[in-house]
Amino acid sequence: MNKSVLGILILSLGTGLIAFASPLATDPNDKAPFDPSKGLKDYAGKTIIGSKSSATGRSDSVIAGEHAEKCAELLLRNCTGLQVQVYPSFQGSWPDAAPETLEKMTFKTEGLSALVNWGRDHQQETLHHLVIGPNQYFPEWFWKSKYTAEELDQLLKRYITTLMTANDNQHKMDGWNMFNEMFNPKEEGGEYKKDGSARGNCVWMRMGFEADQSGLTGKAKINERHPVVFRKALQYAAMASGKLEIRECRVEEINRKSDALYQLIKHLLNSGVRVDAVGFQGHLHVNRSYDWESVKRNIRRFKDLGLEVYITELDVSMGMGWKKGDPFPQNYEKLQAERFYGMVKAAREAGVHRIDLWGLSEADNQHWLVGQNPRLFDEQFKPRATYQAVLRALFDTQK
Repeated sequence: MNKSVLGILILSLGTGLIAFASPLATDPNDKAPFDPSKGLKDYAGKTIIGSKSSATGRSDSVIAGEHAEKCAELLLRNCTGLQVQVYPSFQGSWPDAAPETLEKMTFKTEGLSALVNWGRDHQQETLHHLVIGPNQYFPEWFWKSKYTAEELDQLLKRYITTLMTANDNQHKMDGWNMFNEMFNPKEEGGEYKKDGSARGNCVWMRMGFEADQSGLTGKAKINERHPVVFRKALQYAAMASGKLEIRECRVEEINRKSDALYQLIKHLLNSGVRVDAVGFQGHLHVNRSYDWESVKRNIRRFKDLGLEVYITELDVSMGMGWKKGDPFPQNYEKLQAERFYGMVKAAREAGVHRIDLWGLSEADNQHWLVGQNPRLFDEQFKPRATYQAVLRALFDTQK
């Protein structure tokens, strides 16, 4: 007869407590009891667990900077995936100044290739972030450019071809985040970014729009037209053997914005171009609740299109509106732990292929939500209660 006792893991959260219940096995046919000293990948099974690295030491780098060795050690203990963070700007792949002519345009690929090689050497599933996004990810001279649609098309092809053919990256990289944040931010929206010279605009929209081919009707048809840059970029990236991913923020649950993303992907698939994966960023907030059943339904509907689904930038914080000196809820870390646990559990139950944390340790968090402790490890690379919540969610969803 199978006998078990109920084990309760109590995580101390300073001013609050959170408990996760799990059976502690006393029968050899039961799984081993939860071990809080394990690394994340030990309970991940086939799910890829990843985190990001820059190439230059700017943030979370495993190959450069003051904390590179510790960042690498932490990532290898916990992860089977490396998100290769090389933006066009921020010491990335694009030149700092505009070229005299398009023919003289050159792209920097050394940092990208170094991270790809490091990932392969350490048996990591590499995912590049990002190829195309709004203006803020590109150098400012590009925002102010007057390139025509035809010139942008020429630039797009050269850019993608250079990234992928350097270092044989088109065969070495396991996945390419082709698009990120191409919709307006609000989840009740669903409209695309506009062409313009502001940070939040997207010059690539100047390439034009094409009629919807999704086949959706009624309320499911959010947009009548879609930006041409999606189809063009995916055509130029077809040389890649790695997965081609489209990513967006605030689309974890079923809402108008995730409906618009769903429509876009159906349009692209019906237009004959390859889309292999969709990414939900997963920047969660403590000041709102989440419908985890909606998250699961959302994941499953994209999987039903034949796509892999990734959670690509998981963290939990107060959000972008928080400023240094603003108060935190008394039970802040408890709320963080609950949301980390809920997202990872829902994602795994719905069958996501990959979950990436948006950085691991606060020690090397230089730019994103600084002061809000959105990560799993503190400034001394020691695990926080949020780490135990993610580890428990992985344990509780083992097959």
